[in-house]
Amino acid sequence: MITTRKAAYCLLCMIVYIFYAATPLLAYPVRDYERTGIRRLEGFYLSLTTPSGQIVMVPGARLEPDQIKLHLKGRSFPLPAPDPEFSRQLRETLGGGNFGVALLDITDPNRPLYAAHGDQRTFVPSSVGKILVSLAMLQTLAEIYPRDIPAREKVLRDTIISADEFIISDEHEVPFWDEEKRQVYHRLIELGDRANLWTYLDWMMSASSNAAGSSVMKQILLLNHFRKSYPPSPAAEEAFFRDYPPQRLASMWTSIMRNTMLQNGFSPERLSQGSFFTRIGRQRVPSRGSTASPRELVRFLMLLEQGRLIDEFSSLEMKRLMYMTQKRARYAASPSLVGAAVYYKAGSQYRCGGAGECGQYFGNTQNLMNVAAIVEYPAQKPRLIYLVSVTSNVLRYDSSELHTQIAGLIQNMMERRIR
Repeated sequence: MITTRKAAYCLLCMIVYIFYAATPLLAYPVRDYERTGIRRLEGFYLSLTTPSGQIVMVPGARLEPDQIKLHLKGRSFPLPAPDPEFSRQLRETLGGGNFGVALLDITDPNRPLYAAHGDQRTFVPSSVGKILVSLAMLQTLAEIYPRDIPAREKVLRDTIISADEFIISDEHEVPFWDEEKRQVYHRLIELGDRANLWTYLDWMMSASSNAAGSSVMKQILLLNHFRKSYPPSPAAEEAFFRDYPPQRLASMWTSIMRNTMLQNGFSPERLSQGSFFTRIGRQRVPSRGSTASPRELVRFLMLLEQGRLIDEFSSLEMKRLMYMTQKRARYAASPSLVGAAVYYKAGSQYRCGGAGECGQYFGNTQNLMNVAAIVEYPAQKPRLIYLVSVTSNVLRYDSSELHTQIAGLIQNMMERRIR
């Protein structure tokens, strides 16, 4: 049964933080800076310090790029039916609560085991939908350059984006690398900020920047339209958005997302990211229809591990984007996962109404928290590999802490299975 136990939990988190604060940064996928041009990777590797002090990375966050692998490559099995005993263990571990969970154990790739508790419960994915935006970008690139991976990488690495009104508005800061001061610092994306397309994808995923998310969605529209002539000149881009009214752009985006889902074996009615992430983005492209469920998100992760999200290159790139997080939060913040490699995306949405305390992660009429995650434990030589998605809507309770607790309970349950 999930209980608060806040004092004990906070003490454990503090002990974990103090222990690893004394641990220097040993390695980071700097070769992915050389391949991608994502500046923060160079910064984290070279600077070691930020204005707030030393960069600390838990052991599970230190894998090199070539250590990130697809564990089901070459396999094409469908998502198994829920195993009754495994599902019973999951329900008993979590107890009652207003949430849905899907859990796929792939430790033995020849015997995948699936547990479910309200796994077909649908919800608005919020920032979890950014993994679907990443997929749409990679799908569009694959359609334009089907047999030319270097050409896809060149577009991601060499296309420079200048932030425009699509970034308005956002509250998520992103990392910048100050080469002169040799420091990584964080701030909001501002009008005119220039970075390559891969960096905007990374900002969208690692920092969960809504500004970057809407900017990437805009670039997908342009890429889909201009094809091999992408990126367009400023004049051509201006003409494109002048000639196509908002409803036409919304129809274009819906078509792109629908095609992406269908091409990868999903029903757009069950898994889709319809809306842009910023106010101006939604005004310029008023598309709608975001939906997900724990079952479909775990199936997404399963296809990723099989190398079947588009192709092996795209699946592996998706996994790398999910791994390169600035810091571990919510589900991934569990002390039980310190030694694990965690590839994840989380999202939340809350609403306030009536009397009583209310705020972010603490809604009193709606308090959604969603996550999709791959866990490899321990990171270097995993003895345990599982895919998990959780959605919760527990009112007047810190949803961030709730997901941290759920992560610990599931991890402990999974460890008991291999003892």
